[in-house]
Amino acid sequence: MRRLVLRALILAAALTALAVPVFRVTGTSGSSVIPTASACSVPTCVFTTTVTGALNTFFSPITITVSSVTISEIQLHGEVATTTTVPGSLTLAVNDLRGNNEGFVVSVSSSGFSCTVPNFCTGTAIAASDLSVTSPPTATLTSCIGMCAPIKGLPGAVGKTLDMPVAVAAQCPAELIGLGLYSVSVPWTATLSATEAEAFNFFPASYSGTFFLSVDESAATVAANCP
Repeated sequence: MRRLVLRALILAAALTALAVPVFRVTGTSGSSVIPTASACSVPTCVFTTTVTGALNTFFSPITITVSSVTISEIQLHGEVATTTTVPGSLTLAVNDLRGNNEGFVVSVSSSGFSCTVPNFCTGTAIAASDLSVTSPPTATLTSCIGMCAPIKGLPGAVGKTLDMPVAVAAQCPAELIGLGLYSVSVPWTATLSATEAEAFNFFPASYSGTFFLSVDESAATVAANCP
């Protein structure tokens, strides 16, 4: 009986040994190990990648000045029942002294116009939302020292009102070295409502307004206007 039980135990042990695989790896002669599982997706467990960047240098910042503001003189006709339009244009100069031609976008906005005759037309105003770009701005390279990137007027400015900044011109990046002077002309029209037109046409006066100019060099803004 004991001999039968011993044989059964030996058989069970042999079956168990066959059920558990033994993994052998190269090493000391006669040695064997059971390797542990690895969670790494690459053999070295280290994954590397690279990114590229750019370091740009420049001589001096960009400067922007207004060359002229032209507004048509309007002949008055007394009280009117219809709207009145006042055409005008804004010409500005952008001097790109950076030299690296990395691109920029010019934007224009306004605070509108108000009457400047004391005790006569105080409170009469033309809102900035009445001013809108009426045709595509023109932009040209007027002079260059070295080699300069061209500039373009942005047709998307047409129809936009100047109560918010409107992008009117863009210099797109180019692999050039040069200092460029650019001219940008923005045609606009003030369209007065019937109420504004009635006050505007009732008496002769002067109206003063302010334009705000900005140049954006950020890569995102330049890329958005230089497809």
